[in-house]
Amino acid sequence: MPPAAGDLPLEGSHWNFAVRFYEQPGVAEACLMLQDRRGLDIVVMLFALFHFVTRRSALSVEMIGRLDATVMSWRRDIVYPLRSVRRRLKAELGARAGDAADRLRKQVADAGVFAEQIELALLAVHEETAARCTADASAQVADVLRNVIGFYTKMDDLGPEESQALRVIVEAARQFDR
Repeated sequence: MPPAAGDLPLEGSHWNFAVRFYEQPGVAEACLMLQDRRGLDIVVMLFALFHFVTRRSALSVEMIGRLDATVMSWRRDIVYPLRSVRRRLKAELGARAGDAADRLRKQVADAGVFAEQIELALLAVHEETAARCTADASAQVADVLRNVIGFYTKMDDLGPEESQALRVIVEAARQFDR
């Protein structure tokens, strides 16, 4: 049974990993490109990488699908709308309102990060289930990303820029895979 709303593990090793990983050079840009071009859920990817680093095994594509299903409505109803508002404030709508729009955009961006932190906590609740559904205990970090990307899009459809973005993410993940 999932925990009560107030019991979500917002802080913890999963969140610390996500923040440290995302702050590595080039990672944010690579993740955002794959998110925008291929529909990748960065939070699901970060959870899969966290699982790999802490459990030394890769989640199966099936398990990634099950995890994605647990956060799909949260992402659709909360994360996406916040992202859309933030982007609209950055574009032409925000330009008309100047500094006030910039302040609002920062607040919406902060709310978006918090919404993603909640999404990651929702995934972390399923860590034990995920641990029982691993694909391969001898997997490498590239296998983890192949499974995540494979859930959201076809690997052989990736263009050169998207493949480079994956290489950036793999290299960053190897820093934690020691």
